[in-house]
Amino acid sequence: MNYYEGDNLGSLAKIEVIEHYRLLGNAPLQLAPGAAWFEIPFKEESGKLNLKSIPSDNGRIYTYSGRFYFNRMRSEIDQAMGQYLNDTAVFRLTDMNGEVYIIGAPGSPATISENGDTGQRFVNENGTEFTFTIDQPYRALKA
Repeated sequence: MNYYEGDNLGSLAKIEVIEHYRLLGNAPLQLAPGAAWFEIPFKEESGKLNLKSIPSDNGRIYTYSGRFYFNRMRSEIDQAMGQYLNDTAVFRLTDMNGEVYIIGAPGSPATISENGDTGQRFVNENGTEFTFTIDQPYRALKA
């Protein structure tokens, strides 16, 4: 596929995750010694990022949520993603237009949940969908 300047392409190109406690700060973003982002090998064109912004008595709240999908239910998924489930993750998301968003922060992680199934018939897809969400008082950091 060829990409041209001005295209407004959908989906996420890259999803990376790290445990929130492995970050020393987010302004500027600093990783703890020995810490590294883990790139999630999700199914192409299954990644999505949503933003909802609402006013509150304490200022504006930015809700980021999204999803990504793995083909097949297998033990590698459990090994790769198990440590990030629940409330531990900070995401670095790159969309198909090259924009990079960082959601979550030290002490303020995103929540990840999973839902997998084998499908009912042989024509159904067997896989696991992961969803993530976070409410934060600031827009996603741009990297």
